[in-house]
Amino acid sequence: MLTDLFNRIMEVGARKIETKEINGVTYTADHLIPVHSKPVEIIGLNTLDGLIGYIKSEFDSDAKSDRLIVHVESSKSVALYSELMASGKRNVYVHSKALSPHINFGCSLDTEEFNIMLQSSFVDTEDKNLLLKVAGNVKETSVKTVQDDGVSQVVAMSTGVASVEDVILPNRVKLKPYRTFVEVDQPESEFIFRVKEGITFKLIEADGGAWRLEAIKNIKEYLEKKLEGIENIDIIA
Repeated sequence: MLTDLFNRIMEVGARKIETKEINGVTYTADHLIPVHSKPVEIIGLNTLDGLIGYIKSEFDSDAKSDRLIVHVESSKSVALYSELMASGKRNVYVHSKALSPHINFGCSLDTEEFNIMLQSSFVDTEDKNLLLKVAGNVKETSVKTVQDDGVSQVVAMSTGVASVEDVILPNRVKLKPYRTFVEVDQPESEFIFRVKEGITFKLIEADGGAWRLEAIKNIKEYLEKKLEGIENIDIIA
């Protein structure tokens, strides 16, 4: 029995791989599975400067010898890839993801919550300061809509030490929330500002997501400047 098993194994091992050509295409009767090398361990980062430091350090020999691609995948994600290998795959050396605060767009917030959100998650701008002033001075009275356009809102606000007046609030404001890597300029975009009786405040994004394209452009320009002179790097977005 053992002799028959041995002979069968030898027969299978010695069997010639059959091939057939059909319409100019060569087919094999055997199913071959390619054996690829183990992928490299990806380094996780949270900054652009960390990625730049890794590239300039030339720490890993493979990354040093290969041609590299820096891919700006989104406003919050950048990855460092190798050139295309024979297997049709690429090594991923570094993946950097931006850390940004969670901002409650579209949610109604009370005065304190709205004030904290503006101060902690937005770059200082003229419209940010205007909203802080509005939030700190609106009185607990009804919110009225301007009849001329049906959009603008009127609320009672403190305008002096002892005076209260009806003030038309800005309907659209331009703000710079922290939404991408801190090393680059935060994109400015439009928001709809609304006040509800209570008093609560709400910011609604109104640029259709165009800020993401500007953020990607800012990241690419920053990387191009910082990696200038390094010949084996291509930056795509």
